[in-house]
Amino acid sequence: MAGGLQYVKFSDFFAYTPTATGSAAGYPISQVTDWASTRPLVRTWHSLDTTPQTITCSFGSAKNGTWVALLNANFSQVQISVSSNGTTFTDIVTGSGTITTRTIGKDWTDANGYYKLFFVQTYTGKTHGRIQIPFQTPTDNASYFSLGVLAWGSNINTMTHYFHDPLNEEYTDPEYRAEGKDWTEGAPAGISYRNISFHNTARNATEMAEWHAVRLLKPGTRLLWYENQNDTSQVEIRERNQPARITRHGVTQEIDSGLRSIA
Repeated sequence: MAGGLQYVKFSDFFAYTPTATGSAAGYPISQVTDWASTRPLVRTWHSLDTTPQTITCSFGSAKNGTWVALLNANFSQVQISVSSNGTTFTDIVTGSGTITTRTIGKDWTDANGYYKLFFVQTYTGKTHGRIQIPFQTPTDNASYFSLGVLAWGSNINTMTHYFHDPLNEEYTDPEYRAEGKDWTEGAPAGISYRNISFHNTARNATEMAEWHAVRLLKPGTRLLWYENQNDTSQVEIRERNQPARITRHGVTQEIDSGLRSIA
């Protein structure tokens, strides 16, 4: 692990045209590029069967990349390769024509237990990327392979610090006052409410600036978010929320509501 949390802006995703060995009706391969839709990971690609599959991605021009991500797969093994001409493909790490089979981990923190992979590797001057799904039994015992998102890109933003629970915080209602028949109870500190927001202890100006940059993202902005704790399955798409507004006794608070997971 190098540094803390990592994220990638959607503007740093490579646009590409995908082709696949085959696609089931209603589940075209184009859906693995649909990361900007309302619920991108629900719109998946399905193969026709469980024979080995190939998905080739044409970037349209030579790209210099630093990562590949697969989200919501029902397979646990994959081969990743790149090409400078769309004809000759080599292993993304070794550069060899023999393509290494790599493991996709199960995200145990995901309610559905999807298989995901955030693979960090530099590849330079490549016009195509390719994944191959070798012979294996789908993890959900389906009669097909499925994949929610396949993304390639550059510019990983790495935070200085890792926070175990970065999006949980509490805020305080400043106007709490309760009255009974013969009693009054007031609390200057107010009632503490749970809020989905950023929870961090910025130890210096650098860390403060890093988190402030995330806070400044416009509502609706999406990120590829990686926990970066030596588990490459801990990756998901998150979206910047609209702030929550609460009015009590004529006073309005605007509460930072952080990022939400998109599934």
